[in-house]
Amino acid sequence: IVIGARNEYGDNDNGGLVIHIYLVYALGFLFFVVPLCMAFDLIKDHKITKFTFIGCAALWAVLAAVFFLVPTSFDGLIERILGLIACIIIIALGNLFIHLGRVKL
Repeated sequence: IVIGARNEYGDNDNGGLVIHIYLVYALGFLFFVVPLCMAFDLIKDHKITKFTFIGCAALWAVLAAVFFLVPTSFDGLIERILGLIACIIIIALGNLFIHLGRVKL
């Protein structure tokens, strides 16, 4: 929403405040740190979710670094894989919430 509102998509346009790259760095950092924070607070009963979060964070860190190094012809593939990792994190978190909701009932 912020990128669309500012009409700045990282296209080297010098008009106004360029925020795209700052948002990319912030989201990249958060998609690495947040799953790790959640993983280390999970109890023993959720080992699969814990390892899913740790694995996704590790894959994210590697692929996010690779994303900036690959040529433009491959960065779309890396970007889609990163999106898939983000989806896996959200699905794992959703499954955890469903499980915790059933246990509490």
